[in-house]
This record gives sequence, structure tokens and C-alpha cells, in this order.
Amino acid sequence: MLRFSRSGASASREKSRLRLKFLRLRAAISTRKAAGESAAVCRRLSRMPEFLAAASILFYYPVNSELDCLPAVRTAFKLGKNVFFPRVRRGRIECVKVGSMHAVSLMKPGSFGIPRPSGRAVQPERMGLVVLPAVALDRRGARLGFGGGFYDRFLGGARAFRVGVCFQVQLCDRLPAGRHDAVMDAVASGKSFFYCSRAKVAYQARNVLKRHADS
Repeated sequence: MLRFSRSGASASREKSRLRLKFLRLRAAISTRKAAGESAAVCRRLSRMPEFLAAASILFYYPVNSELDCLPAVRTAFKLGKNVFFPRVRRGRIECVKVGSMHAVSLMKPGSFGIPRPSGRAVQPERMGLVVLPAVALDRRGARLGFGGGFYDRFLGGARAFRVGVCFQVQLCDRLPAGRHDAVMDAVASGKSFFYCSRAKVAYQARNVLKRHADS
């Protein structure tokens, strides 16, 4: 298990350094190992009570050696879930429904070369579960992304259960995190799965607020 902590360097500089380090580690994973860990993570996802209970799930399209979550997407379709993929527009993530694996395969590259769905976007509040890619994750649920803040802004308006996924080499004990960084409710890596206690309390609080708002 890798361990990092904040030193005299600023959090921003430390994040940049760790981002490069973890991206190199991810790029060095063999094709066979990546496929095996991706399959293991997808199996864990598909057995989660939160996955089984969610009517609508936001996934991501894996690019640049990211963990392949598409097997979990196939499972979601088989279970009759509403499957959504992100689309970046005007600096913000939108949720767009995709009807089948064939439709997923037809998505065209958009922002940053990531295949994007077409169609009408729905509100983030519609999502019951969000599966997020990461450059790195830690055992508190902190997530290191690419630095654009897209998911952090998106999750500020979503009450969904948040699952961060990564290869085992991308999991560490502690990452630098600020107050605006989104925290995961659970983490699934190549060899680990765990709920993040502080984050799960926050998830329950979000849903208490939702029930009060809806009543």
C-alpha cells in the first residue's frame, strides 16, 4: 500500500506530483492485469446493494488505460437500469441516457477525446449511483482526478451514492484533499472494496435533506 502525506509543498503542487506518479503507474499495468482487475471491480460493483437498488446509474467511458467499467454497464442494462454517461458542456458534466450497449459503442469523441452521448440531459438528482474514474483514491474516500474539477462541481448537485474505481496500484492511504474535493462513499479497486465511513454518513445526510425537501 502506498502512503502519501502533505509536506511543505502546497496541496496543488503535491496533487500535480502525485497525478504524474499515479498516471505512470497506471500506464505500466499490463493488458492482462488491467483486464483481470477491471473484471474484479465490475463484479464487486454489480453485487453492491446500492448498485442493485439504483434505478439510474451514471458510468464513464474508459479511455487512456482507465479501469474498464463497461462489463458493469452491460450488467446494468441486463438488470433494466437506466444507464447514463457524462457529457461535458460549458465546463459542466451533464447526464445523458444511453439505451443499449450498441448505442454506447456508437458514441463519438467529444471533450478531451472521450466518447460522449447525444440527447437530452437530465438533472444530476436523478442519479441513484455514480461510478467515477480516478487517477488515485485513498482509504478515506478522497479522490484525485485530472485537476479540472468537473466531477467535484457535478457532485455538488447530486445526492447519488458515489463509488470511486481504480486499479490496485492507484490506491493509497492518504491523498491531499481540500474542502471542495468530492469524497467517495465507497471505493472499489483491483483487490479491495470498502465503504468510507465519513463519506457514508455524508451520503445518509444528503438523503435526509432530500426527504425533507420532497416532503
